[in-house]
Amino acid sequence: MEGNDLKTRLVAYARERFDYGQNKFEEYCGISRGTINAIPDGGGISTKSLTKIALACPDLDLRWLLTGERTQLEEMPVRTEKVADSAPEVANPSADEVAFYRRLIESQQRTIELLAGKGGSVSQSVQK
Repeated sequence: MEGNDLKTRLVAYARERFDYGQNKFEEYCGISRGTINAIPDGGGISTKSLTKIALACPDLDLRWLLTGERTQLEEMPVRTEKVADSAPEVANPSADEVAFYRRLIESQQRTIELLAGKGGSVSQSVQK
C-alpha cells in the first residue's frame, strides 16, 4: 500500500482497507466529493478534511499518510478481512482493541492540533 505522495497513499488506503473508490471513501469520511482528486501532486490537504478522515478512520497512520514514513503502529491489532465483512465483530471489539484505538485517537488528535497550529493546510512536506 505504499505510494509516493499523499493522494496516492490515501487512495490506496481507501481501496485496501474498505474496498472503496474515492467517491465512496469521501462520502464515508464526510468530506466533499472531489476533495481527494483536488489534492495536487506532492500537495497537501486542508486540516478540516484531514480531521474528518482521521475521525472516520482511527486506524489510519497519519504520519504515514502525510510523509510516507511508518510509526509504531505495527503493534496495532490487525484484521485480515475487509471492514464491510466484519460488521458483527466490529460491534464487539476486545478490551485490548478498545484501549489501542483510544490511544491512537488521542495521538492523532494531538497531531492534528499541532498541524492545525501551523496553518490551515497540511502539506506532504510535514516532517516528524
